[in-house]
Amino acid sequence: MKEKILMSKHELCPSCMEIHDVHLIETETSTIFKGIKINCPAKYFFCNNTKEFFSDEELLTNNIQIMKNTYQEKISDSLKNDNYS
Repeated sequence: MKEKILMSKHELCPSCMEIHDVHLIETETSTIFKGIKINCPAKYFFCNNTKEFFSDEELLTNNIQIMKNTYQEKISDSLKNDNYS
């Protein structure tokens, strides 16, 4: 999944400390959670000046919840497949 701009907001950017359009983007992220590789969507803010992604507490909390839900789905699917084998 390529990064997708969900919205832009003209505000003070905490990454570069300048006022400009800060983008809210969605991208595919990959992590290992409890020994299982998880691929799931995640939302971040993006600063065009520094080319850095950053998040606030709300985005971080939402991204963690999505990752945990994806993990649970993957574990459930794995258990179902094991039961049918």
